[in-house]
Amino acid sequence: MKLEEALEVIDTALAPDQINTLHQTIFCMAWQGKTYEEIAEASQYDFDYVKHVGHRFWQILSEALSQKVTKRNLHVVFRRWKANQLHQRNHPEPDLSPKQGLVKGTNPIQTGHPQRLPTIYCSPKPLSPDSSTNHLNHASLSLISSPQRTLAQWISGDQCCLITLLGQAGIGKTILAQQLIRDVQDEFEHIIFYSLRNAPVFADLFETILNAIPDVPSTNLRSLPLSMDVMVCTLVEILQNHRLLLVLDNYEMVLQSQQLGNLYRPSYDAYGYLLRLVDELPTKSCLLLTSRECPIGLGLRESRLVRSYQLPGFTPTETQHYFEHLGIPTSLELAQSISEYYGGNPLALKIIADTVRTLFDGHLKEWLNQGQGNIGPIQQMIEQQLNRLAPIERQLMAWLSNQSQPVNVSDIHLQSVGDQIDSSIDLMNALQSLHMRSLICIHQSRVSLLPYLKDYCSQSTNRMVSQT
Repeated sequence: MKLEEALEVIDTALAPDQINTLHQTIFCMAWQGKTYEEIAEASQYDFDYVKHVGHRFWQILSEALSQKVTKRNLHVVFRRWKANQLHQRNHPEPDLSPKQGLVKGTNPIQTGHPQRLPTIYCSPKPLSPDSSTNHLNHASLSLISSPQRTLAQWISGDQCCLITLLGQAGIGKTILAQQLIRDVQDEFEHIIFYSLRNAPVFADLFETILNAIPDVPSTNLRSLPLSMDVMVCTLVEILQNHRLLLVLDNYEMVLQSQQLGNLYRPSYDAYGYLLRLVDELPTKSCLLLTSRECPIGLGLRESRLVRSYQLPGFTPTETQHYFEHLGIPTSLELAQSISEYYGGNPLALKIIADTVRTLFDGHLKEWLNQGQGNIGPIQQMIEQQLNRLAPIERQLMAWLSNQSQPVNVSDIHLQSVGDQIDSSIDLMNALQSLHMRSLICIHQSRVSLLPYLKDYCSQSTNRMVSQT
């Protein structure tokens, strides 16, 4: 039997989603008597992964052909299968089954619409819009409808495989992702929302997905000692074979803190490898990240199918509507003042509304008369972000907080910033890193801080510099 005939048998016996390019490569080279080492070298995959995929593929072929298939017996099995087909063609058995109009090769249970699986939320479960602790409720979700429509179009219309939703703490990334799930859930077989808030290792994510998807042979996978590369490649294979929406929330938690460049934490490189393979290999699925910081290298991968979205804060008009939803009536003028000071950050606005309701009987102007400032919870939100900065970034933030106007990048003098910055390269790296962390504004080559961040850093300059 020739290789071309064997491949035709496989095309007939297997469904399209049961075989991919690597399967074909393994089969063709195994047919030619090549070793797994040679196959791995030719396909540029990890040896353990190629061997693992090959083992699973022989199992799939064994079930499809109703006889045991191994790498060593391919020629024997396919010659026997061809002989059986010829025998059945020459000696057909009478059809004693009732005529029920079944499509050849289909299971009657499978001929209807596919069973709709519920959305799978992994612990910790994201906040519901109805939750009293959530700063965006149903009424205010309409204020983020424009980003929501854009992201839904990227997922449904443009079939993007990797989307990163970026923004400061409290800007509404998680709740937007949750609302987005409701918009696109009918288009996916499986939806998994996985929080990285506690920085789980990649093996935990891998096991969660194995448990979540019923038709993945997780028992066989667990019985093998899998390397991290094999786990990543297997997960990508799952993304290729299933229409899966995988949301990784709080992605910044797998990145290093107090270091420039948004590199991955030690032993967390598998997450970056996953992003690279999702970009390089076609999949049916979509990977959606929410993060305060842009992972290293992601900007270089921007393409038609790989995109990022910087979630903006509320405009003055949206801020006015949001306060009204929270029971705090205000004028557009007051809303504009607050929106510009806090960058339209929904969480900061919610904290202000709670304070105004408690201390000023809902009168926002009386609170403003006391002077805008960073209330305790807002300070905590800021500190969480600043604690992740490298010393050079903290020093640059402190310097920017003392500038009365936005500063042109070319006008920033190294000597005036501080002793942590030794060269213009250090300065560019620090500015780029702060921008990737959504902590500075850059417009027409001019750099500035949002007023609430500027005031906090200015008041804390001595403390920040002493930490360096």
